[in-house]
Amino acid sequence: MKLLFFILKLYVIVALLYAAILSPSNFSVIPIALLALYIFQWHRLFSPLIDVLTQYFMFFAVTLMFSTLLPEYFAPLAALPILPIINQSMIKYSNALKTYRPHTKRRPTTLYMVLSIITLSVLAISLLLFNLALVIACSVIAIYLICLTIIILKRSPGCPVKEEQIEIRILAGNTEEVEINLNPLTNFGMALFFESENDWVKVKTKRIYLKHKKESVQLSITPALSGPSFTELKGYAIDQWGLFQSSFKIEPVKLVVVPRARFASWLAQKYMDGTNQGNLPLISNTKVTKALQGFRQGIEYYGNRIYQAGDSMKNINWKASVKYNELISKEFDEFRGQPAIILINLVAGNDDELDKLAHNILITAISLGQAGIPASLAVYDKENVVMTTPTLSSNQLVSYALRVVKKLVIHSNPLKYLNPPDVLRLRSNINRLNKIDSHPSKKLSELLNLEYEVLDNGANNNPSTKAVFQAKAKINEQFNVVIISLYNHDAEALAFNTYTLTRKGSYVISVN
Repeated sequence: MKLLFFILKLYVIVALLYAAILSPSNFSVIPIALLALYIFQWHRLFSPLIDVLTQYFMFFAVTLMFSTLLPEYFAPLAALPILPIINQSMIKYSNALKTYRPHTKRRPTTLYMVLSIITLSVLAISLLLFNLALVIACSVIAIYLICLTIIILKRSPGCPVKEEQIEIRILAGNTEEVEINLNPLTNFGMALFFESENDWVKVKTKRIYLKHKKESVQLSITPALSGPSFTELKGYAIDQWGLFQSSFKIEPVKLVVVPRARFASWLAQKYMDGTNQGNLPLISNTKVTKALQGFRQGIEYYGNRIYQAGDSMKNINWKASVKYNELISKEFDEFRGQPAIILINLVAGNDDELDKLAHNILITAISLGQAGIPASLAVYDKENVVMTTPTLSSNQLVSYALRVVKKLVIHSNPLKYLNPPDVLRLRSNINRLNKIDSHPSKKLSELLNLEYEVLDNGANNNPSTKAVFQAKAKINEQFNVVIISLYNHDAEALAFNTYTLTRKGSYVISVN
């Protein structure tokens, strides 16, 4: 097949060369220029679309040049060998498509419209010039396009594939990679594109070329608590010539979403019933446990982990950091002896946030209990401190966490909260400005001090600060803090308290 198209392209070159030799000297420059363009395009292909348009143009150009050398009835015959080249160029164009214009109904593609416009334009010009050769050439190419249209509309079904539906059981908020098998319903070659209207479904395989065999599509699914039970994908099919596009829908995955709170409650109950440490599933895969590894401090070296905000610079493993091009902290095999205060904000914005909050509370309690870290609870809502406890044992901690989860509330607030301020940076800028003796720096320092005072006053009036102080009074010793909050009404207060507690020697971790 490659040899055949090689011969056909050589034929075009010979035809252009023949036209250049036999044309009058005044007009021979035109076939010579077309010959140079054709050879250059053959040697260096800019794009499949340009190749299609070049071959399409050559069909009319060869017809027009030979109309001066042959009778007008026979001139289009010289251009007929270019039709297979046009056909092959369109197939290559369709195979190379990487993008598409989504439409809800079957419709002609841009390529089809461009070719049709070119054909009609050439036909109009040939009729005005009374050029019979070009009229015949336009009729031939129009018949060719009409035949392709009939073949495409007859052989391409509305939905070209049948999905093999699968069912997956997944924890809300977790990510699952799945592979969907697609069985072709036609042996008519076409390019398929897929997209999802849900932002929690990512289509990794954007394009496949469908022929006779089974194909597959890779999906990444991260479902929320509430949502459809079936994942719907929109598909777009473009025929093997790239002339028509159609759309279809498939539902390849049936979801069984397990609420995080329900799963965490089950874990907590298992823990309360005396499940052996290390046998609780998925605990090692949670972000909570990874964050709580930051409490691992001691004398004897245990291993390395990725640096987390608040880690001492003395514990940085510089050799490993240079090797992996990121900060690596040393970890020790003894847990820091001081207890932890679990600071919990009960306010969520919707059901999904409430589910996530409940999950984080229970998993944190279980993780601290397994690690043997003594902890107390400091719980607050939008206005008041709800609960503070003294230091609890592991079983007591999990039991209280189960009670706290029942107190979670949903508060729909139209206000949008900005990212928490960087208090450490604010104080650093104030200290730098105080060292500069100039009027502008003093004015800027006053503004930054005013911002700091506003943050200080806001934090003092926030229930999160009151909860910390009440819990601290019951512990009466140095402590660490685990923050479990969605950072809504307490965002600025928590940012300020994190700064002040870190300066006093407490290790602060935020569980998101």
